[in-house]
Parts: sequence; C-alpha cells; structure tokens
Amino acid sequence: MIAHAEVTIRCKQHCEFGQVLKVVGAPAEFGAWDVAAAPTLKWSEGDLWSVKLQLPEATALSFKVRWGGRLSAASPHASAHCPTPCACSW
Repeated sequence: MIAHAEVTIRCKQHCEFGQVLKVVGAPAEFGAWDVAAAPTLKWSEGDLWSVKLQLPEATALSFKVRWGGRLSAASPHASAHCPTPCACSW
C-alpha cells in the first residue's frame, strides 16, 4: 500500500463575495490542470484560504491558485516535493 501525507495549501487573498479560490495543477489530486476538477479552498476570517489533501508520499507538486475566473498574477507557480505532512504558504 502506498503511504500518504497530508498537504495543506494556504494563502491570504481578498475576493469578492461569491468568488472562490482553487488550487490547480499536477498531480491528479490538484485537478491535473483542469480547473473544473481542482479542489476549492475554504475561506476563513481574515481572507485566509486553505485546503488539506491526502497525497501519495514522494509526489512532485506543481500548482497555481486560481480565483475570479483567471490565474492570479500574484500567485507564483509553486513546485514542491511531498515528503511527510507539509504546508505550502504564501
């Protein structure tokens, strides 16, 4: 059985009411670059957004945060290697 690690993606972003943030990228758990399949981040007080995902350990991550129908210019293209539990923040 493949071991999994919990990965948390967090960001601070003000959005208009009704807008959402999604983390889109590789691997498949990030929607495989398909925004419709990408997980939605959950809003919390202070315009903080986050999502927790279970990913196979040693998974290479490459993603962007998408909001308001377009890629956030302020959001860097992030790459990481998924060891044991980790968090990506910006």
